[in-house]
Amino acid sequence: LALQVVDNTTYGDWAERAAHHMVYKAMNRESIQQAAHRLHKEIWDNQERLWPNRHLTPFQMLAPEVAAHILGLDYQLLPNLGSPLFGREGERFKAAGLMNRSIRRIAVSTEFPMNVIRFTGAHEVGHFVLHEDEVMHRDKPLDGSARGQSRPPKEREADYFAACFLIPAR
Repeated sequence: LALQVVDNTTYGDWAERAAHHMVYKAMNRESIQQAAHRLHKEIWDNQERLWPNRHLTPFQMLAPEVAAHILGLDYQLLPNLGSPLFGREGERFKAAGLMNRSIRRIAVSTEFPMNVIRFTGAHEVGHFVLHEDEVMHRDKPLDGSARGQSRPPKEREADYFAACFLIPAR
């Protein structure tokens, strides 16, 4: 999807405002749903600015790279995200997604299936939107199907955000 910014001055102010309104401190399901809904609304309300003279389907508009663009983030799809030699408590895995708040970047590895790429990208957007205290974060491959697994609260929140963003209630 090619995004086009028509007016950079207006966009800069608009992106700053959007990023400010997307950060929520309360981590309950309703506030996470509202965060995803506000991002949907920003995308919908600004579709002419994002895609002049084009009509996209909601599925095309609700892509992690579009959400990142709305938030003023650099979104990169890369062949891989480095060595699997790092992990918590000796656990080793290939990173599927990275979020670096200090340089406003999300990177997602393309070495996984498309459903994992989309969910991981939306999950990383969720970390950016919901977890203001996280400066850098990296994740295992995610497709949203992990049920019953013990995951830290912030991971479950980012998972829920990704699900709400990718599959809206209405």
